[in-house]
Amino acid sequence: MFPDSENLELIKNLLKNKGFYDSYSENTFLLHLHNRMRTTKCLTYKQYWILLSEDKKEFSLLKRNFSINVTSFFRDPEVFTLFMELFKIYVREIINRNNLSRIRIWSAGCSNGSEPYSISIILHQILQHKLSYYNVKIHATDINEDTLAIAKTGKYPDSVSKEVSEEYLEQLFIKTSDSHYQIKMSLRNLVKFDSMDLMADSFPFKDLDVIFCRYVSMYFHKSQKELLVRKFYDLLNPGGLLILGGTDRIPVSLQNLFNPLSVKKSIYQKPLSKEQRKMILGSLPPEELFCEWCGKAFVRITDLRLHLEHSQCKLGQFHCYVCKKGLFSKIGLISHLKYSHYVDRNDSISRVFNRIKQS
Repeated sequence: MFPDSENLELIKNLLKNKGFYDSYSENTFLLHLHNRMRTTKCLTYKQYWILLSEDKKEFSLLKRNFSINVTSFFRDPEVFTLFMELFKIYVREIINRNNLSRIRIWSAGCSNGSEPYSISIILHQILQHKLSYYNVKIHATDINEDTLAIAKTGKYPDSVSKEVSEEYLEQLFIKTSDSHYQIKMSLRNLVKFDSMDLMADSFPFKDLDVIFCRYVSMYFHKSQKELLVRKFYDLLNPGGLLILGGTDRIPVSLQNLFNPLSVKKSIYQKPLSKEQRKMILGSLPPEELFCEWCGKAFVRITDLRLHLEHSQCKLGQFHCYVCKKGLFSKIGLISHLKYSHYVDRNDSISRVFNRIKQS
């Protein structure tokens, strides 16, 4: 598209010296570079290289142009629904049972703050009046300081009503005089915003319970993705969650580091060691656990509980755990338990959990 392509190397070398270019894939780099060249009306790479060399502000403007700012509250609602279910279990089994009160979450590439505030709303829903009992901090970082300035205000236009439920708007937002919605101070105080480059050598926090890095690493080189995932692994507590976005996946070379909780939704968990599982759960579950309804095998008790709570039985026949009778639907099994054994579905799940713990 632009002539004088041999001088593209001049721009690359200049940016490499500033520690910027190497982290992005070639297509991503050229896309944003060309956008900036059109804005500055540079017709050749050499013209833009001269501008970049002489104008100190241009580097900051180019760097800001690489920041992807497409975001919204509860982007991909199914991801946030599953996160809520997973974090309920995480709080119950890892934090509460270990007598901890500290919760640390990182929203990497937070843009205008929609994601970290969505997380704060989820925590409010999970913990309710107990929220004040916990020492909660959501770290929210982005490379673009303009969007961070918006994020810090927690103030959004009226269009946010299309992203946030009416219930949340009434409970957790304040309608301002200029017809904007501003998230309440109690939730804004949970979030700490900072400017940060994900390609930095180190990060100023550790012992995280959850890391959100959605629709960000997909623009990086393979080697940079691997480096970033390794850093995420080191920062997470055992049992902590890593939530990626879109088609992002854990690199094949690092898949042994995480357990996939939902590959489709790109949600992964840092495993617990046997000693940690014993300390947290009180006793080690058997190496292989089976769903009493459909016979599906699980290695981790958390996965079995999620399976039972959501009735995610995939087989055509469902077995009564009391009398072993086979039924051909979940509704049929629930009716059988209720009228033949006088227990409802919730009772049956509780009994299954008790049997797992006692085995």
